Amino acid sequence: MKNYLQKLKNAEFISLTKENKYLPLTPLEEISVWEILQVQISNHPVNVQEVFASRKVEDIYSLVRESIRSDLKDLTIADLM
Repeated sequence: MKNYLQKLKNAEFISLTKENKYLPLTPLEEISVWEILQVQISNHPVNVQEVFASRKVEDIYSLVRESIRSDLKDLTIADLM
């Protein structure tokens, strides 16, 4: 968890106060869930050709990923609260 908080801090989503509390640097209404997930995902790049044995499965993965991205891009942290 500390590792992920550090990544969010490095990506300038949050800041650590002198009291060791994390505060958002951007209003929660402006941070999409997809942006937050990208902080973690970007550190684990995946070459789908190396993961899936079939081009058909790769295509299905790409469709599902794009659908998830589309849904989460418009969903903000504030929406979850």
